[in-house]
Amino acid sequence: RCYRYIILHTISITKWLVGHTNLQGLLPLMLQDHFQSSWHKAVLKSLKMLGFSPQAILASGLEQAKSLIKQRVNDVERQMDIAKSPDFNSSDINRYSVSPAAYFYFLEVNNTRRAFTLARSSTLPSAVLEGRFKATPYHLRLCSCPLGEIDSIEHIFFNCLYHIKVREDCIRPLLDRFPGRANKTKLAYLLSDRNHLTTRQVAKFCAQVYKQRKSSGIVF
Repeated sequence: RCYRYIILHTISITKWLVGHTNLQGLLPLMLQDHFQSSWHKAVLKSLKMLGFSPQAILASGLEQAKSLIKQRVNDVERQMDIAKSPDFNSSDINRYSVSPAAYFYFLEVNNTRRAFTLARSSTLPSAVLEGRFKATPYHLRLCSCPLGEIDSIEHIFFNCLYHIKVREDCIRPLLDRFPGRANKTKLAYLLSDRNHLTTRQVAKFCAQVYKQRKSSGIVF
């Protein structure tokens, strides 16, 4: 709401700056009047929201003031974008980047890219996902495979008996360098999107899992 208010009054701030740095005509006399119009109050409120005092911003000169305000508005906009962007869609390497995650660019096949996104957001077809809509207690959201474990993303990636072959083909070779590590650590690595080759293999696994779970009649 504050950001919208600032954007609506950005042009007014610019006009206010121009008027106060180029005093002509009756403007010097008008500025001596203690009455503040609603427009003037809105400008001062916007400056305060941006973290500037009227005196400090005027002291910097017109061009510098305009540059500072533009930069501050851009900074606020970037912060808004970061706040709105889910973690799984933003860059894992630079938390302050508002650019999409790298895999959105180099995973060309839509189904593969979508499946990888579902895995990163923990929304692959599963009993855990289904349980969200049915209000099933979490400890009862079990996979229908013989292991009977909670059908979480960790279970799908490392234990589910429905996906043994594709796991051996795509995931197992990537984890040889991490003997003895916890599944949570391994999962964070596989879904981190820091290495294109790794991401392609993991995305291939996710696409196969999605296809198996949607077409083979697995009961959740």
